[in-house]
Amino acid sequence: MAGVPVGPALFFLDQFGYANVPMSLIQAVMAHPQCEVLSYLNCNRMNAYLSDETKWPTITAAYGGESWMPAVEVHGPERQRHLIDTYKSRIRSLAHVHYVWSFGDVRQEQRANLLLIFSTNSLKGLEQMKKAMWKADETGSFRFSDRAAADPQGVLFFEDMKSDEYHADELFKRLSGRLMAEAEMERFVLTQTPFYKLKKAVQLLCKQKRAEKMKGAAWRVRFS
Repeated sequence: MAGVPVGPALFFLDQFGYANVPMSLIQAVMAHPQCEVLSYLNCNRMNAYLSDETKWPTITAAYGGESWMPAVEVHGPERQRHLIDTYKSRIRSLAHVHYVWSFGDVRQEQRANLLLIFSTNSLKGLEQMKKAMWKADETGSFRFSDRAAADPQGVLFFEDMKSDEYHADELFKRLSGRLMAEAEMERFVLTQTPFYKLKKAVQLLCKQKRAEKMKGAAWRVRFS
């Protein structure tokens, strides 16, 4: 793809197990400003090969370096957490991606071991992908979960987060004591929470006197 304009395009890159997509491929795709990547990471399959040193070079290629190797010495949720967080971190740093978000396909197990990882440099692209994932969850064909940093098991089901009350409570926990403009809040919700909606939660917080809409040209809210 070098020297040839590509996009707008969404590339789906499937590891077919544990290491068939090198980080260099994600770098090459994301070098094009109008491209996005949806990559697949199978932690179950990768976990089975971590003790086999003959597989390490290909895993290293998938991560673009040996930063994954501490996972060999740990087990269970800590190993999974390291594999996922390190992979996302490498995408950000090596492929120069602004927004990286993971969704776990948990149709067969109640753990997010099978991950779809979305990479984009567009805030609008991140919003649209989140909308699509929440909609996919509603169909019943798939059950996606967000890998929240506060959740050591990596499972936070969309169905548990759909009420305005839950959204409002989570927003208040994260923003209590802050004064934020509308654009700043929208970016925060998209990049720091599993949600993509904002206004209903803010309206509820204002009604409950836990937030206050400030006067001025721009919409600002104080979370008290």
